[in-house]
Amino acid sequence: MKDKHPARNWVNKRLGLPGSSKERIVVLTGIHPIPCTTPFGDFFMSLQLQNKQDWARLRSYEVHQMAELVDSHMRPGPWQKVGMIRKALNSIPRERAEWILWLDMDMVLENITFTLPLDSYAGKDFILWGQPEWIMKGHNAKGLNTGSVLIRNTEWSRTLIADMATYGKYPVDWSKEEMLRAAVPSYDIGMYEQNMLVWRLMNEPDIMAKMHFEHGFCINCWYKDLDSPQVKHPPFVVHFAGCQMCTGYHPEKLGECATEFVRSYAEALVRLNDEVAKGNL
Repeated sequence: MKDKHPARNWVNKRLGLPGSSKERIVVLTGIHPIPCTTPFGDFFMSLQLQNKQDWARLRSYEVHQMAELVDSHMRPGPWQKVGMIRKALNSIPRERAEWILWLDMDMVLENITFTLPLDSYAGKDFILWGQPEWIMKGHNAKGLNTGSVLIRNTEWSRTLIADMATYGKYPVDWSKEEMLRAAVPSYDIGMYEQNMLVWRLMNEPDIMAKMHFEHGFCINCWYKDLDSPQVKHPPFVVHFAGCQMCTGYHPEKLGECATEFVRSYAEALVRLNDEVAKGNL
């Protein structure tokens, strides 16, 4: 059946066109490996993936999604994200992709017409949302968020990701976990690789010289913060962290989360349709 959205038809026609030599990006994301337990979870998972594919295809970027264990030697769940990023950095040559963009599965690219300002990242290899002053205090949630990370395909990045991966090995090295628990004041067992990265930056702040903490646009905005004066609209990435719309672990949040997710996805689709209709894309 033909898709009724003119923008989607236009995007599909673009699929397969050669990418720009200046903007070589591979997009990585995840999809839930088993069926969702909420009534709308599987549908929302398909929408978030389609949204990322639309954004990438507009620019002829590759998209790879993870739906299973990519590294049997690493813990399941969020640590597999680190495994997939490491695999991409080790297997994709620089000529094919200068950048790897990881996007969590609970994210929507609301400003789908936005293009990353790669020229502004000279000398930087690791781009994410973060606040160095909170990182140095060992604060996880206020310090940084790895839900959306732009990583330059360099040896420096490979070394950093490989070091992060050692903390997610399976079977679990509980001595490392206990060290992080003791060393990071706001340690949160659900933060996984963020605990390790905060600890690493606390102890080796020089690493931040190769990082750029993006505040010029919304690289990773929590859906509850969209009314904040600090948020630049339209937001590029809206993060539905904590919603658990697939697993339903937080049923009290599902109504609010679903409403905001639909709003954000609809905004992206309307913006895409408008730009195509105007001939701006």
